Amino acid sequence: MKGSLLLCLSVALWAVLVPTSAQEITLKEAGPVSLTLTLNFPTGTGSAAFNVYYNSMDPGCTQVISNYMSGKTTPPSLFDGVLPLSGAWIPATVPTSTYTITGLQPGTAYGMALVGVNSVYSPVYQSSLEGFTTTDLPAPIAVLADALSATSAEVSWQIPTNISRLYHTNPINITYHVDYYEIDPTPCFSRFSTSVPGTSSSVILSALVPSGAYKFEVYSETNGVTSEKVQGIVTLPTSPNITAVDREPLLEVAAGFDNDILLKGLGTRDGRWGWDDLCKWYGVTCNSFGRVVGLNLSTVAGPYVFNLGGTLSPAIGQLTELVRVSFQGQQIGGELPAELANLTKLEEIELKNNKFSGQIPPILFQSWSNLLIMEFGQNSLGGYIPPDIRMYKMQRFYLYNNEIEGTIPSTITRMRSIERLNVGANRLSGGIPYFTQADFPNMTFFGCSDNGITAPGFPTQFCDIPKLDKLQLSGVVLTGSGPELNFPSCLGHLSNLQSINADEMGVTGDIPATFMSLYNMEVLSLFQNTLTGGVENLCNMSKLEALDLSRNSISGSLPSCFGDMQNLVYFKLNENKFEDEFPYWIKNIKLQMFNIFDNFFYGDLTNAVFYPPGNCSLTHFIVGGNQLSGVVGGFDECSGSLLFLILAENKFRNPFPSLNGSFAGLQKIDISGNEFSGAIPSVLLNAPNLVDFQTARNGYHSNLEVLCQLSFLDTIDISNNSFSGTFPPCFQTSEKLESVNVADNLFSNIDALILNENIQILTASSCNVTGPLPYMSKNSFTSLILSENPINMEISDMFDRLKGDTASSLVSLELSMCGLYGGISPVDFSFLRESVLSEQGNALNTRRVIDRVPVFEKLRSMDLSSNKLNGFLPTINTLEQIDSLDLSNNEFVGEIPEAYSAVRLLKLDNTYIQSSRKQLPSFLTLRPSDVQKNDTFFFTCPGIVNVIESRSSSVDAFYLDYTHCTCNDGRYGLPPNCYACPVGTECTGGNLRVQPGYWAPPEALHNVSLNLPTNFTALICYDDKLGSNPCNPPTDDEQECKLGYGGRLCSLCVNASNSQYFRVGRECRSCVQLGFLSLGDVLPAIYALLVVGLAAYLILKPVSTSASGLVKSFTTFLQIVSYLKTSGITWPSDVNNLLEVEETASLSISAFECLLGTDVYTKRVLITLALPIATLLITFIMYWFGVVIIVLKYKVLEVRRKKRKYWKGKCYFMVLYITSLLYISMCRTVLMSFSCHTPPDQEGEPITYMTWEPSLVCPFYASSSIHWIFAVTLSALFVYILGLPIIYIILLRRSRQKSESIVRTVSTNFLCAAYKDEYYWWDIVVKVKKFIFVALMVLPPPGSAVMPIGVFGVVLFFALLESVVRPFKAELDNKMEVAAMYLTLIIYFLGMLLMVDTIEQSYSQPVNFFIILLNVLSIVIFVVAILYSRMKSFARKSRVARVIYEKMHLVYTKTVSFFEHLNPTRNAKKQESIEDSSEREKKAGTFDREELEPAVVELSEVKVARTPTGGNRGKVTRLSHLVLAEKADASIFDGKEEGVPVPNSRGSLLYEKKDASFNGKSTNSSDGSPPASGGVTN
Repeated sequence: MKGSLLLCLSVALWAVLVPTSAQEITLKEAGPVSLTLTLNFPTGTGSAAFNVYYNSMDPGCTQVISNYMSGKTTPPSLFDGVLPLSGAWIPATVPTSTYTITGLQPGTAYGMALVGVNSVYSPVYQSSLEGFTTTDLPAPIAVLADALSATSAEVSWQIPTNISRLYHTNPINITYHVDYYEIDPTPCFSRFSTSVPGTSSSVILSALVPSGAYKFEVYSETNGVTSEKVQGIVTLPTSPNITAVDREPLLEVAAGFDNDILLKGLGTRDGRWGWDDLCKWYGVTCNSFGRVVGLNLSTVAGPYVFNLGGTLSPAIGQLTELVRVSFQGQQIGGELPAELANLTKLEEIELKNNKFSGQIPPILFQSWSNLLIMEFGQNSLGGYIPPDIRMYKMQRFYLYNNEIEGTIPSTITRMRSIERLNVGANRLSGGIPYFTQADFPNMTFFGCSDNGITAPGFPTQFCDIPKLDKLQLSGVVLTGSGPELNFPSCLGHLSNLQSINADEMGVTGDIPATFMSLYNMEVLSLFQNTLTGGVENLCNMSKLEALDLSRNSISGSLPSCFGDMQNLVYFKLNENKFEDEFPYWIKNIKLQMFNIFDNFFYGDLTNAVFYPPGNCSLTHFIVGGNQLSGVVGGFDECSGSLLFLILAENKFRNPFPSLNGSFAGLQKIDISGNEFSGAIPSVLLNAPNLVDFQTARNGYHSNLEVLCQLSFLDTIDISNNSFSGTFPPCFQTSEKLESVNVADNLFSNIDALILNENIQILTASSCNVTGPLPYMSKNSFTSLILSENPINMEISDMFDRLKGDTASSLVSLELSMCGLYGGISPVDFSFLRESVLSEQGNALNTRRVIDRVPVFEKLRSMDLSSNKLNGFLPTINTLEQIDSLDLSNNEFVGEIPEAYSAVRLLKLDNTYIQSSRKQLPSFLTLRPSDVQKNDTFFFTCPGIVNVIESRSSSVDAFYLDYTHCTCNDGRYGLPPNCYACPVGTECTGGNLRVQPGYWAPPEALHNVSLNLPTNFTALICYDDKLGSNPCNPPTDDEQECKLGYGGRLCSLCVNASNSQYFRVGRECRSCVQLGFLSLGDVLPAIYALLVVGLAAYLILKPVSTSASGLVKSFTTFLQIVSYLKTSGITWPSDVNNLLEVEETASLSISAFECLLGTDVYTKRVLITLALPIATLLITFIMYWFGVVIIVLKYKVLEVRRKKRKYWKGKCYFMVLYITSLLYISMCRTVLMSFSCHTPPDQEGEPITYMTWEPSLVCPFYASSSIHWIFAVTLSALFVYILGLPIIYIILLRRSRQKSESIVRTVSTNFLCAAYKDEYYWWDIVVKVKKFIFVALMVLPPPGSAVMPIGVFGVVLFFALLESVVRPFKAELDNKMEVAAMYLTLIIYFLGMLLMVDTIEQSYSQPVNFFIILLNVLSIVIFVVAILYSRMKSFARKSRVARVIYEKMHLVYTKTVSFFEHLNPTRNAKKQESIEDSSEREKKAGTFDREELEPAVVELSEVKVARTPTGGNRGKVTRLSHLVLAEKADASIFDGKEEGVPVPNSRGSLLYEKKDASFNGKSTNSSDGSPPASGGVTN
C-alpha cells in the first residue's frame, strides 16, 4: 500500500520536475531471484551520481506523509524503517546504466527509486517475480495513456516480441489486465479493473470522473502467473462550463471573502472574477453535468496560501451538489450559515483553523446524513452538540479547540461508523456517554481533553473498543473515591493502543500490571495525577517515544528496562517520589528531554555518562531537586545539542561540570542549591551564547569577572552566596544584562550594577549595601529591590537620586527595612520632570517648548514598609496608575487622602494614621466577611476594604480606634485589651458569659463589666434535678441563676416574683402552691397537727405490738431511702417528690424557707438540734399533765402509784421513739458542718466552702461568720450522735440487770421487744448503720468515688449481716429487713445509672419509672405485712378480722411454701427452726399463775373497811389485774396472747383457748374495773 502510493506521488513529481527527454527506466528479470535494472540517463547529467533504492512493497494503497517526497538526498523513510528492508542501496555512477540486483524472493513485489544529486525522485517501478525459469516474460512494454474525453481514456501498450515464440512453442493463455485507481483528491478512493485477450494492445476506460487523475497498471497473466506491472498516470480534462444553477451562488461565496487575489490572479473577463468556465477555478471541482461537487481552498491542498478572510456566504447552501468542502487555515470568520444544511450530499467538510464563531446550527447534525468527515477544529464555535444526531455515516468528527458547551450527548452512538472523534479543548461538562464495541466498532481515536467533563471513576467503556489506538482524556475530573479512580486493568488489553493522554484527571493507584501488554504504545502522558506505586509495568513498551509521568506520587525504583527503549526521546518524571540510584542506563538511549526534577534520586555522578558514546542528542538535562552528589561531567559530546542544564538543589561539588568544546547552543545553566564553592569557573566561557546563569545558594565568593565576558548573558542569579566587597566594575558596561539577583550576599557596594544603564531588574535585598547610593538619572530600571539593607538615608534624598531616567522607567520599587527616615515631601512625587520637545528662535532669542512629565510616570508598585517614615501620607500625582503601594509599619499620622482611591493594592496597616471623625474615606468600607486578625492582642476586626472589588486595601483597625473590632472567641474585653476567657465561661464577640451549669463570683463579673482583667474559675453547679441546672440557664440571659435560686453556686432558695422558694433536695420550689396557697401559712398548722397526732398515737398506742419489728424495718427503709436524695444523685422531679414524702419518717421539717425566709441553714441547724430538747420538754409537760389526771381520777394510793409508773414508762417510750426517728436527721445536720472542700483556681488565699451549703464558708475556716455553728454541731456530735446510743446501752443494760422474771420494762420495751433475747442490743447496731450511711453520703467531697463505693459497701454489708444473724424474733421481720436493704441497694444503683452521661434519654424514662415503682411497691408490701401482723391480734376479737386474717395467712403460707419448695434442703432446716421457735413461743406465751399469785394475795389484803361490803371488790380486782399486766407485760405486748390460731382438720383457723380468762369477752363490773379473771386487752 505504501509503495503504491509513493508511486502515485512519484509519477506526479516526475511529470513536473523530470525533463520529458529523460529516457525510461526498465526492469528485466535475470532469474528467479534477480533483476536487471537498465538506466537510460538523461543527457546533460554530467558526472552526477545517482542512487538506487529498492525495497519490498505492499501492492495496495496507503496514505503517504508528504514530507517523504520533500527533496531529500538520503533514502526516504518509506524505504528505511517503515517496510522491511530487503537489500542495501546501490550507488550508481555515470555512465554505468545496468545493474543486477540479486537475493530477491520469487513472487514478491519490489519498489525502485532513483535519486539524483538534483534531489528529484524518479518514478517508482514495480516488478513481480513469478518464479519462471525462462529469461523473458510476456510483460507489456511502451505503455501509453491518452484522455479521450472528460470521462474516458485509452490505455495502449506493445505486446512483447517473444510472445509469439512462447505462444507457438508453448501453448499458453495470455490475458492482459489493466488496474486503475483514482488518486485525486484522495488516493485509492476506488479501484477498477478490466481485462483483455492476449492479442489486444489497448483498452478504453470509461465512466471516469472529470478532472480526475488516475493511476493504471498493465500486466499480463500467463497460465495463472502474472508478469511485472507497468504503471502510468492519466489526467482527464475538465467538464463543460458550470451550469447557471451554481454560477451565481459560487460567485456570492467568492464575494464573501476579503482576499480576492486568488480569483483575480487566475484571470478576469467582463470585470468578473475568474474565467467564464468557473469549473477551472482553482479548487473548484465539477461533475459531468457542470454542477459544483467540490470546493477545496485549504492551505494544505496545494502550494498556495490565500488567507481568504471574510465570511462564508449563505449562498453556499445553494450549491446542493457539493460533496466536499475544505477551507482549512483561511482565516474565515463569522457564523456558520444555517444554509449549509441544504448540502445533503455533503461527504466532507473541513473548516479547521479559521475564525468561525457563534453557534453551530443544530440542524446541521440532522441534515448531513451522508457526511463522512466533519472537521471544525481550532475555531471559536459555540453552542452545543444537539442530542438529535443523524450523521449515521460519520467517520471523522472533529470539534476540538472551540467553545462548545453543554454535554456530550449519549446519541453520539448513532454515529456507528465513527473512526476518529475529538471534542477536546471546549467548555463541555457532564460525563462521557457509555458505549460498547457494538456502538463504535471502527473507532480508533477518542479525545475529550481540556473540558469540564467529570466522571465518577476512570471510564471503562474504552476497554470495549478493540481498535482504539489513541485516547485523550486529559482534564476529565474524576469525582469518585477509592479503587474506581484507578486505571482499569482492562485498558491493558487494548493491544492497538499507541497513545494515552490522561493528564490532570485525578487518577490514583498503581499503574496496572496489564500495561505490560501495551507493546505498541508510543506516547504515554499521565501528567499531574495521584499515581502511586512503581513503573515496572511499562517495561514492555518497546516502541515508546514519549513518557510524561510528572507531578504524581510514584515511588520506588526506576527499572533499567527503559534503557532498552531505543525510540525513547522524551522522558519526564519530575515531581514524584522516586527513590533510587541515578539511572545510569540513560547512556544507552538517545534521549533529547531528560527531566527527573524533584525526586529522591541519589548517587555519585562522577564520571557518569548520559548518552550513547559519540552520539549525544540531549537538549534538556534536568536533574534538580534530588540527592545527587559528586562531580558532574560528561557533557563534552553534547556541544551541538544541549540547551538546558539544570542541576539545582542537589549536593554536587567542585569542579564545575565539564563543558569542553563549543556549547554555542547552551542557553541556561542552573546549579543553585549545591555545594559549589570558590571562584566562578572560567569554563563558562565555552558557552559564549549563555543567556541565563543561576548559582544561588552555593558557596562561591569570587571571579565574577568571568560573567562579564559572556556577552549574551541577560539573567544572573548569584543570591545566597559568599560574595563580598565591591561588585566588579566591569558589569557597569555589560550591554545585554537585564536581570541581576545578588540578594543575601555581603556586597557593600553595588554601584557597578546601579550605574549599568541596561539592567532592568536589580534585586539586591539583604546585602550589606550602605548609603548614600549613587545618582541613577540615566538608568533604565523597571524593578529595583534594595530591601533589608542598612542604607540609612533620608527618604527625600533617596528620591532625589532616583529622579531622571530611572524614575521615569521604574515599574517596581522596594525599599522596605532600609532605615529610611523623615517625611515624604509633596515635592518628591509632584515634581515634574521637564522634557525639551523643541527649541525655536535664534541664538539671541530661544524659546523652548517644555513637556512636564511626572517623575514616576510608569511606577506600578512601591514598597516603603518597615522604615521610620513619618508625617502625613504623601500626595502622589500618579496614583491612578499604581497597582501596589505598601507604606505599612511606619510612623505616618493623619488621615488617608481620597486620592489613594486609585491604588489597586494599598497597605497602610501598623501605622499611626487615624481618623479624627472615626470615618473611612469614601473608597473604603467595612466588610465583616473579610476579617483582620490581630494574633498579638487576640482581637478581630471587620476588614477595611476597597469598595471596588478588583482593588485591595489593607488599613489597620486603629484607623477607627478599634470601634468596630471584637475580641476573638475565647477572649473578652474591648480591643485592644482582650483578656483570656476563664474556665467555665464562654467568650464570643468580646462578651463573657458564664456557661450554663457554671457559676462565677459577682465581684469577678463586675470587673468584667468594667473591661478590667480578672482571674477566676467558674465553678460547676450541682444539678437541681435530672437534666437541669440552676446556674446560667441557656434560655435566660438576664440572670445568673434560675428563678428562685441565688447565692453562691445558685445553691440558695430565695424570694423571687413575690414568692419565697424552698428546697427539695437541691431543687427550689415556690412556696405558693396551686396559684394561691402559701406553705408559709399552712405549714405551722400542719406541723402542729403532726406533733399532736404523733403524741396522741404514742400515748394511745400499746407499748408493743406484734408488728413492732416490721415498723422498725419500715421506718429504717424510709429514712435511708429518703436520704439518698443527698447522695449526690440528681433525681428526677417525680422521684424527688416521693423521697420528700418518705423523709417524713425522719420527722424532717420541709419548706423551712417558707417559714424562716433568709439565713435558713443556721435556723435549720438550731431547730433540728433543738427537736430532742423540745421532745423532752413536751414529754415533761405531758407527764405532769397525766399525773394530775391520775391523781384526780384515782383515789387509791397504790393505784395512783401503779398508774403513775405506767404513765412514766409511756413518756419514756415516747422520748425514745421520737429521738430514734430524729437520729438520722440529726446525723445529717451535724455531719454537714464538717463536709467542706476548696474550689480550684482561686485568686489569693483559697477559701473552703461547705459542700452541702455552697454559699457558706466552712464553719471552722478563719473567715467564716458562723464559727458558733461548729461549736454547736461539735457539741451535738457528742451529746446526740454519740450520746443517744450510749443512753440506749445504759437503759438496756439496767433493764437487763433487773429481775430476770420481768424481762423488759415499759420504757425499754421499744428498744428490744422485737429482737431475740440474745440480740436485745440490735437497735444500737441500727443506729451505727444509720450513722455510717449518712457519713458516707455527707462527708466525701463532690465527685469522690468514696460515696458510691462506701454506700454500696455499707448497705450490702448490713444486708448480708442481717440475713445471717436474723435478729428479729419473727421470721417475717427478718425477711422484710433484708429485702428492704436490697431494695435500697437497687434504688441507689438505678439512681447512679441516671447520672451516666452516655445513657440515652429513651432509657432514662424507664429507669425513672422503675425507681418510683420500687418505692411504691416497697411501701405497699410493708403496709400489708404490718396489717398482717396486727390482724393476728385482732382476729380473736372480731369475726371479720378473723376471716381477713385467715385469707392473708393462707396467701402468706402458700407464698412461703412456694419459695421453700424451690430449695428442699433449706425447707427442712427451716421447718426444724419453725418447730423450735413454736415451742419457745408456747412456753413464753403461758403464765405461771403461781408466780403471779403473791401479787394478787398482796392486793387482797388491802383495807376496805371504809367501804361497803364488796364495795371495793372491783377496785381490788382492777389492781390485781394491773399487777398481772405488769407481770405479763412482755408476753402480752409481744403478741403472745393465749388465744393462738391453729389450723383445724379442714384447714381453717381456730383459736385454742387455754384459759377462759383470755376468751376475749369483757367481764368488767359496773365500776369499770377489769375482769376479775385478769382478762387483758390491747
